[in-house]
Amino acid sequence: MAAAGVQWDHVTKIDPNKALHKGDAYAAIAEMGTDAIIIGGTTNVTESSVQSILDALTPAEIQIFIEPTYRPIQFHRRGSLVTWFQPS
Repeated sequence: MAAAGVQWDHVTKIDPNKALHKGDAYAAIAEMGTDAIIIGGTTNVTESSVQSILDALTPAEIQIFIEPTYRPIQFHRRGSLVTWFQPS
């Protein structure tokens, strides 16, 4: 699943429809040593829920990918990586 020339040992998936455990933070997940983060879920994935995770991860220098959902929406990320997919 890695891009050409990229080798990952660990990838973390975040479901925007599931709450973090009390005391956990998205920035801490990015700093735990994972090579990339995938954001996606089966139900209730909205632009707002994904954008709030992207905003929380903005300071992190980590690759982020957004899984396509039933109703894909274009997302933008500030910083070195822009993640998006085409609206239907």
